Amino acid sequence: LDQLLEVARWTGSSRNTQPWRFVVVTDAEHLRHISGIRTPINWVADAPLAIAIVLDGANPLSEAYDEGRVTERILIAARFLGLGGGVAWFGDEAQQAE
Repeated sequence: LDQLLEVARWTGSSRNTQPWRFVVVTDAEHLRHISGIRTPINWVADAPLAIAIVLDGANPLSEAYDEGRVTERILIAARFLGLGGGVAWFGDEAQQAE
């Protein structure tokens, strides 16, 4: 986990602002709750942890690029470390489902 977060920390962003925050979820009950928000992400319930990438939405266009870039780096680092990974997105659709 520390290595994955270190890779994320060193990832560049479109405006060199690194506009993200990372929230690590390890509690099984929280992971089960997250997995129930949208059907395509029910696999999250079986994950040992999740790293949520949180952006404030101040600049949606550049943040879309930044989110993709840091996500890709985390997934590549996970694979390099012999771990699995997946992507689950919670945007406007998830907010509407609440």
